[in-house]
Amino acid sequence: MKKISEFMKLEHAHLDKLWADLETEQNKKKSKRILRKFSDDLFTHIKLEDEIISPIFNKYLGIEKGKGPTTVMSSDHEKIAQLLGKVKVAKEKEDEKQLTQLMTHFRRALTSHHEKETKMQYPLFDNIISPRDWEKILEKKYHKSKVH
Repeated sequence: MKKISEFMKLEHAHLDKLWADLETEQNKKKSKRILRKFSDDLFTHIKLEDEIISPIFNKYLGIEKGKGPTTVMSSDHEKIAQLLGKVKVAKEKEDEKQLTQLMTHFRRALTSHHEKETKMQYPLFDNIISPRDWEKILEKKYHKSKVH
């Protein structure tokens, strides 16, 4: 896997699967485990984009911090994190009505965000960051190569 867009497509599919599992899981203990796994994996994904890929992209194009397309992506990440926090609170309170509404809203926000990234961000990243540099990023982030 040599392209960022290919890797991220797999990451999104993984996150979507976890979220779907969460939406259908009836066992509260299992549901909490799935939510914890989803949250951990989502924040790993966000950190990869915001702390590693975006700065490389911005530096290459000479974009100042707080400007450009990666700022929109980062802002979406903040909104998604806040919404996920609300989902966690509703889950802890066992407020099923609020939880259902928040989970629906969260899914929409995440799907919309993934679509924007897939259509706009990742193709740009693919053109800026070489496959070799991408492999180095993955080795640094995951302490092993995920590139095949």
